[in-house]
Amino acid sequence: MGMKVREKTFRIGIASTLILVVLGIAALSFFSNRTESHTIAVVDDAGSAVVNQTAELFQTIKPDSPDKASAVHVGTEEEALAKVADESVDAALIPAPDSTGAKGWKIVADASINPALEQAVGAVVQQQATSSNAARLNINLAELSRGAALQRELLSQEQDDDGSLFVLKFVFSFMFVSALMTYGLAIAQSVVEEKESRVVEILAAATSVKYLLVGKIGANFILGFLQVTILTAIALTGLKFVDVIPDLGRVVAASGWFIFFFVLGFFAVSCIWSALGSMATRSEDLASSAIPMQILLFGAYFLSFTAPEGILKIASFVPILSSIAMPTRILDGGVEWWEPWAAASGVVLVGILAIRLSTNIYLRTLMRTNKRTSLKEALRYDHA
Repeated sequence: MGMKVREKTFRIGIASTLILVVLGIAALSFFSNRTESHTIAVVDDAGSAVVNQTAELFQTIKPDSPDKASAVHVGTEEEALAKVADESVDAALIPAPDSTGAKGWKIVADASINPALEQAVGAVVQQQATSSNAARLNINLAELSRGAALQRELLSQEQDDDGSLFVLKFVFSFMFVSALMTYGLAIAQSVVEEKESRVVEILAAATSVKYLLVGKIGANFILGFLQVTILTAIALTGLKFVDVIPDLGRVVAASGWFIFFFVLGFFAVSCIWSALGSMATRSEDLASSAIPMQILLFGAYFLSFTAPEGILKIASFVPILSSIAMPTRILDGGVEWWEPWAAASGVVLVGILAIRLSTNIYLRTLMRTNKRTSLKEALRYDHA
């Protein structure tokens, strides 16, 4: 552990990961809280009233909405259109009677109209016209509107996968995979270096080979666990500070599952890495031997935030893949209570098998320093 902490590459890797986490939270805060102000040119007080009600509507629909609307008074319609043309304002609201002579409005923009602004202004104009017509026809507007409210209910507890959740999936999955890659490769590289320098022969004479394996995995696990836990704590603290996630409790729960699955998956993956290292005799051999494991980990990483819901659900029960897929589904919401435990049981079962197989390969090939050992040879090679 002491040697690992003192390595320059290790410290650079930790610093880089921390910077990426901080940048991810900063980007999430920026895009979530970015205020979009719509300036609208009007020629009279009636137009100003429409804009003011539009601004109120933004806040009514979503109190924390960054959209705002403000009126810019001008003298004539030509002046309003000129401001639109030179992009001094986003749009102009101009009186435009319809074919029946009833008072109406026309919104004018240069190249395109913001959809949220157009819908909000349209809703205000419609509400004003309805109220005016009801009063003119002596109709009780309250009675006219009975039963018109649209109620909303969700049968599933799943929440929409908005940009905030996408960033969180990216950050947590990246921390998980980077830790497994960093410490897994460190274990394999350490084994190869000991075989290349023949130091392993001295170590094997001084202690049991099993103790060497346990020591490598244990030390790297402690460092990896501390890294993931500390970075997760920093990420959650940052999210609480920027206040961009409405349901932070669900994120905290998902973070706990990420750490839990990291613990389960680390031992199985670490043993596989150690076996890959013991089968190689040079660093060049390790580069090619590690490709399948790298593909598996990066495949699980990209799967976590790009796969469709159905494929992600299947992957959440496939050992190793489930170590990332299941916490990702928990972050999305709508996971039954038994599903994480079923996925964890699968990881434990496959992990035990992987540990036993990888340990046997490690013990059989560690002392074989004369040439690279294939998997088929490793399974039948007897180091005795």
